[in-house]
Amino acid sequence: YAVIPETRQDTVSNRRRVRITRMRLRLNSMLSVFASEKLNLQLISANWPITETEYFLIRFWLTLAGFLLGWLIFRNPLPGIGIAIITYLVPPMMLNRAIHTRRSRFERQLVDVLVLVKGAVRAGYSFLQSLDVVVQEMDAPASDEFRRVRREVTLGIPLSQALNNLNARMENDDLYLVITAININSQVGGNLATMLEAVTETIRERVRLFSEVRALTSQQRYSGYLLTSLPFIVAAILFIMNPTY
Repeated sequence: YAVIPETRQDTVSNRRRVRITRMRLRLNSMLSVFASEKLNLQLISANWPITETEYFLIRFWLTLAGFLLGWLIFRNPLPGIGIAIITYLVPPMMLNRAIHTRRSRFERQLVDVLVLVKGAVRAGYSFLQSLDVVVQEMDAPASDEFRRVRREVTLGIPLSQALNNLNARMENDDLYLVITAININSQVGGNLATMLEAVTETIRERVRLFSEVRALTSQQRYSGYLLTSLPFIVAAILFIMNPTY
């Protein structure tokens, strides 16, 4: 008897998920005019589980809520317009931040991924089998991205195209170097493990060099960011606190 309530509860939750999925599909179909390939690629790169239409609706309702909130609090439409502009700019800023954070984490994992692939290839695995080792052993986002590559290959997409799709999502120069080397090796032939070892050493030297450059220029870069954004921050604060001024 203890199994029956759990089964009923699972059935109810499954029906609820099906209703939500149908509602999302109907909504995306109605507002498909707002969909774009570029925005879809950005959402996939950030690993946000929403569609372009849902992103547009979230941005629209946030802007409207910011306008109404500013109007009600300050009894003046001008602060509402200022808050609406801020809330309108917040979603793309958060999206770009999520993309940058995820790509940075992937960049830090790339050398470990190459070491795993190289070891699996030397142990006798094929390249696709070595991707399964990466999916099992690595954390996100590397495991998620190579799982997507594996799934695309399973669905019939050529390996070179699946790797190029990965590069389009991550936009990493080191990854582009790896993908180019793998594509050339698949066309020309040769020892894949030796090629991966050479590419790994090249990427390690690049990472070390860029880390030194970032450390030496960090103070100047952040000073530039602060001085660039300071006039806009002061203008926004004055606009909200004293719109007549």
